[in-house]
Amino acid sequence: MSVRSPDDLVVLRRFVDELSALLLVNDLESQGIPATSVGGLTAQLRVEAPGLVSVLVRRRDLARAE
Repeated sequence: MSVRSPDDLVVLRRFVDELSALLLVNDLESQGIPATSVGGLTAQLRVEAPGLVSVLVRRRDLARAE
């Protein structure tokens, strides 16, 4: 059984492109909600493999971010 922490990162949204994810991250941060995106870049190399870019926020901020 794992213990959930309010500081755990959870997925808020997933996007097919990095720009959309970064725009949401920027909007959230402008409202005081720390956020990050993952999945857009791999070791400084942009790849054209199928995948999604996820925007992550702390569990405690999820309701506000939505």
